[in-house]
Order: sequence, then C-alpha cells, then structure tokens
Amino acid sequence: MKEINIYKVSQSNFLKMVTKLVESIISQNQKAYLLCNNEGEETIIDNLLWSYSQLSFIPHAISSDPYLSDQLVVIGSNPHIEPANKPEILLVIDNNGSFKDQDVIQFLINQYKKILVLNILEDKHYTNEVQPSSLFFKIAKSLKMLVNFIEQDSNGKWLKKPV
Repeated sequence: MKEINIYKVSQSNFLKMVTKLVESIISQNQKAYLLCNNEGEETIIDNLLWSYSQLSFIPHAISSDPYLSDQLVVIGSNPHIEPANKPEILLVIDNNGSFKDQDVIQFLINQYKKILVLNILEDKHYTNEVQPSSLFFKIAKSLKMLVNFIEQDSNGKWLKKPV
C-alpha cells in the first residue's frame, strides 16, 4: 500500500525539516525528488544543502544538472517530469497549499512509492489544532491511501498519527 506522510511545519522551521528528511532518505540509500514551487525555491534549498553543516555532506543536484542519474536527491520544480535518478520517494514543499491542480497531484501519487509532503504554515497560523488542509491530503484520503499526519508536540518531539 502506498503511503503519504504529511508534515505540519512552521515557515520558520521548514528549512531545518528539509535537511532532516533529506538526510534520512540518504542514510537509507534511497533516491528522492525534492519538488519545489519554483526555481527560486530550488536555489534556496540547493544552497541550504551545500552549506547547512560543516560536518556533513548531502549529495544532491538541481534539475538542470547534466548528471542527474547518479544523484540520490534531485531538486526541481517541474511536477511533470520523471527525474533521471529514478526516485522512489517524492518530497514536496507544499507552501500554504501551493499545489492546487488535482491532475498534477494524482500524477505524482501514481508515480512514486512514498510521498512526503511538507505542509508549511505561516508561523502566526501554526497551532497544534490545525489539521492538514493540502490537496495531497484530500486526494490521498479519497484513494484510501495510508496517510500519516506528523507534527511536533510542545517539547519538540515529532508525533506520527494515522489519519
């Protein structure tokens, strides 16, 4: 059964969360496509992965790199392509419900074995009562997929709740 994990993340915490998820994917020697909203966001995340730690290296490439098939992580903003690295995992930056095209989301769900969605909320709207509102959530539930909602408790511990 396909699985989708929806992470509720505040805007001020989302870049840290991206690095943790990418590190986790790489540590399991899996391949991922990190889907951004636009090329500007691609550049921000690319720069972050190159510079976030002096002790660790996160191998990755942006979608314009000519040697994508060798990469564990490809960063791009085109949801209609199949990256050359043949990833099993899709990591989506869904900034305030930025993915609104049902056909695109359906295509993405069909293409990947596992989907991780960062449902980014503005800091002022981030509360523990807010539930996932992204179209990914609605479509995954309608397809009777296993959907996990992941959020931090007041102590900073990540909690996984099937929805």
